[in-house]
Amino acid sequence: NILAKYVDNYHRAHGLILGDWIGCAICNKTSDWIHHIIYRSQGGSDEAANLIALCDYHHKCSHFLAEPYLTKEELYAKKLC
Repeated sequence: NILAKYVDNYHRAHGLILGDWIGCAICNKTSDWIHHIIYRSQGGSDEAANLIALCDYHHKCSHFLAEPYLTKEELYAKKLC
């Protein structure tokens, strides 16, 4: 299962276990998504360096407002919405 693979990669990279609370990297609300910074459709990997935890709101912003994607620095600098 692809989803399980990258969620597991994110958890392992951050020393978490499945079920641990993860905050959105932008607003620190509970994350709903593990987001690919560089989309898989554009060659992005499922490795932890390409993944970021986002709440539903910021996940939607990252897809609908980014051209074509935001860098990790931009995401962490809160340059969304």
